[in-house]
Amino acid sequence: MRKLFGKIATWARLQRPRRVVYTCLFGYSEHFVDHHYERDDETDFLCFTDDKSLTSDFWRFRYLASTELGPVRTSKKAKILPHRYLATYSRSLYVDNTVQLVAPVSTLFEMLDASAVPMMCFAHNIRNCIYEEAKEVVALNYDDRPTIESQMSRYRATGHPEKAGLITGSTLFRRHNDPTVKSVMEDWFAEVQAHSYRDQLSFNYVARRRDFQPALLNGNSHDNDIMKWPVVVGPRLPRKFRDDVYLALNPDIKAAGMNPRQHYLLHGASEGRRWE
Repeated sequence: MRKLFGKIATWARLQRPRRVVYTCLFGYSEHFVDHHYERDDETDFLCFTDDKSLTSDFWRFRYLASTELGPVRTSKKAKILPHRYLATYSRSLYVDNTVQLVAPVSTLFEMLDASAVPMMCFAHNIRNCIYEEAKEVVALNYDDRPTIESQMSRYRATGHPEKAGLITGSTLFRRHNDPTVKSVMEDWFAEVQAHSYRDQLSFNYVARRRDFQPALLNGNSHDNDIMKWPVVVGPRLPRKFRDDVYLALNPDIKAAGMNPRQHYLLHGASEGRRWE
């Protein structure tokens, strides 16, 4: 009888909706930060990537081709749309590759389970306005100025107010199969496809139009009790990096037929290669 009860308990545990912690790393943008956490029988740890050379004895990899959308937007697609890729899980925790969790994973999911709202994230640590964030993105040359200015003009024309909130997308807690969350995420990714890949510029716009307000975590992404960010390992691809410029400045790389992003990350940075 004891064995029977044990089998029933095991079956029930396996049938329980599972949860997943996942990250995304595409286009040789930075080195994979292979953080290890305490395991439990409910949580999987996944990394979406286009780099089949990555290895880990903790994370499992799911490969997505990035040729159609490019590495940046392919990464955003996996990040924003877990209901498309992770529908068999009931809850998910997205973490940027440079996020290190310091609270137990079980505690984080307990926070999500206790939330009346099916999504939790951090507010931005400095700004609370997408228009101010857009100015900063332009000033830092993180994305194309005309693209961002056109996007902000559209948002103003549709009545989105200033200082209407700004999230940080480095950590996202979601009950991602919730119908409202799915609708908001689909609209969010549509904006990322149509405008800037800087997803913080579009989330609050979409959320306001959908009359959706995520629950905000205590603190901010740089000062909180659950994670550290950013935790960087090795060089990172400069945000202004352009493949064609790097190849023009380094004709030997072009002649060798090497991927410019991969070469810079693995060799070019340490060799002091010019990239702009």
